[in-house]
Amino acid sequence: MWIIKLCALLKLRKNTDKQAELHSSTNDRIFNIHYQVYTNMNHKWVLWQAFILFMLILPALPSISQGVILEENFENSSGLPAGWEEVTTSSFPQWSFSEIGNTHYLVIPYHTKIAYLNEGDSDKEWPGEYLITPAINLSGYTNAYLSVDVFFKAMTYQSNTESFGIEVSVDGGNSWFALRYFSEYFNWHKVYCDLSEYCGNPNVQIAFKYSDGGGWLYGAGLDNVKVQVPYQNDAALLYIEKYNFVLLHDTIRFKGLIQNLGANDLTAVKLNWRVNGGSVCSQDITSMSLSPLDTASFLHSTPWVPSTQESFNIDMWVTDPNGLSDDNPLNDTLSMHITNAVSSKPEKNVFLEVFGASWCTICPHAASMIAEINDSTDNLIVAVIHVEDSYTCSIGTEIFDNYHLFPGWLVTGLIDRYDLYGEVSMDMDRYLWPYFVCHREEKISPVDISAGNTFNPYTRELEIDLFATFRCDLMGDFRFNCYLVEDSIVSGQDNVLTIPDREPYCYKEQWIYNPPGTIENYLHMNVLRDVLGGAWGSFGSLPNYVVDGQEYEFHYNYTVPDSINANNMRIIGLVQKFNTDSSKCEIYNAIDMHLNDLTQIYQADENIRSMIVYPNPARDKIYIKNIDKATDALIFTMQGEMLTTKKIIDNQIDISTFMKGVYILKLSDEKGVNIIKFVKQ
Repeated sequence: MWIIKLCALLKLRKNTDKQAELHSSTNDRIFNIHYQVYTNMNHKWVLWQAFILFMLILPALPSISQGVILEENFENSSGLPAGWEEVTTSSFPQWSFSEIGNTHYLVIPYHTKIAYLNEGDSDKEWPGEYLITPAINLSGYTNAYLSVDVFFKAMTYQSNTESFGIEVSVDGGNSWFALRYFSEYFNWHKVYCDLSEYCGNPNVQIAFKYSDGGGWLYGAGLDNVKVQVPYQNDAALLYIEKYNFVLLHDTIRFKGLIQNLGANDLTAVKLNWRVNGGSVCSQDITSMSLSPLDTASFLHSTPWVPSTQESFNIDMWVTDPNGLSDDNPLNDTLSMHITNAVSSKPEKNVFLEVFGASWCTICPHAASMIAEINDSTDNLIVAVIHVEDSYTCSIGTEIFDNYHLFPGWLVTGLIDRYDLYGEVSMDMDRYLWPYFVCHREEKISPVDISAGNTFNPYTRELEIDLFATFRCDLMGDFRFNCYLVEDSIVSGQDNVLTIPDREPYCYKEQWIYNPPGTIENYLHMNVLRDVLGGAWGSFGSLPNYVVDGQEYEFHYNYTVPDSINANNMRIIGLVQKFNTDSSKCEIYNAIDMHLNDLTQIYQADENIRSMIVYPNPARDKIYIKNIDKATDALIFTMQGEMLTTKKIIDNQIDISTFMKGVYILKLSDEKGVNIIKFVKQ
């Protein structure tokens, strides 16, 4: 009897090899070894050994119910995969399969080879485009799930709205039933669908249907299509909030998402975490009610309080679904690495490097996205790197060539040059900027940064001092850098998307289509003019080991070209990290300030000397460097009206009661007079 069972099982394994993929590669190898032993045996003793081996490994083998029934990642085909079908309203194939699927109007983030539709630069007229899987046999199953990676924005244009969804047929494609429609999401994300109601049918096909709603819309992408039979009890840790740095002695509550990937409802789980391999902190959650494929957020009841300054490795995992063993432990655990705990929390500014051009017809919309972000935060600093136009600079081109790896679009950008753990491409679509700027603004920076400058408007010589105070000990290649940008450059800008009454800052309203043309008096903002530390920062400007609480300083000299309007010029100071891997060159913090161009207040004389005011901009106090026995400080408006006389105490001036704006500070000491412009935030 055992030989019959063994033969039957091995035959079943052989017949399902083409469509089943076991989750455990180790078990898969063991089963293959056992299969080879069985098929090659020519002696009863060998057969007996095979049986003993099978009985020993049987408990470790996953059930056939966890097999993969259909899987396609589009990697091995330059066109339509074998067995797949395309149904289109056109006389030509419309679905494409490649690693790059971008146009100016739809940027699809990199996701290896994908299947996609991109209406792009011309109206393709796609009222209903189907990409259909081969028929699959679900007659022997009671539960089956579909998972697929989807990129779809669900955009509306000229009163037409695009749609993208999944339909199912059980009669060879003669009739189709809608399973679900995808909602807007500006990044790749995994979507699950329950196919259990179609189990028992021997001829099931799945279609991905896109429609442009009869207008000139955008498109969609998909990848990693998989149909598999679920485990009975499978709780997955889908997401945890990650930190690079934490605040010393702060109370940190771990939060994230749990998903029920099992066939049974999920009513209870245990959440666990530990730091640096230490003791486990667990929480039993017994009040859950998650149907298959549903998700739930959590906030772990036990907080963590970092009490030392060191690096931390955090492991978090979910166990005991419904009080039982998890049938699939491979998706239970997520981890994070925390570089250190800071002694105090610096103010965090977010640096956005945008790739644009005067010939880019959708760049006005990028300006509107920046304006929208600035409506909600004061902590965004922007440099627009122009590509192949009259405002291009060589270092900007070097940055562009390194990070903008895929052709076919502009109006993307880097946020702090930070790699978001594969959540999205570093060079990300403009629609993602608001979310990820907010995401970065909430994170802790390890360094305070401030700056001061003096500018001689007659010689056009500019001196810049950057100051950095780290809030934890760190080892690495850290560097100062200094960007120079110019605002309010009036010149032409190609344009295809405009809105009356707020052009080019035209957000929060529906786009109105105008024929491609040029905005004659477009106001170019944040235009990158030069980078004093090069693309990767000034080598040696910071030590390889920085100490908590110690201030570091670096000085730049620069002669402002006559082609730049100094009154519209801003200095952006940065502290960044260097690595030969450019995906690990994070910008820790940034600050910006205007030039201290003082021509509207005084005429230069020989007694004028260089004092430095920092930080600039400032919120509560400004500090003065290079001052000797100063008298009171006089503060003026930009129109020359004197506001007040302020006392200088310990080289500091309290400006906490000032309104936000630009002011002129007049200082006198034994060596002469200084007049400096500063910004109150």
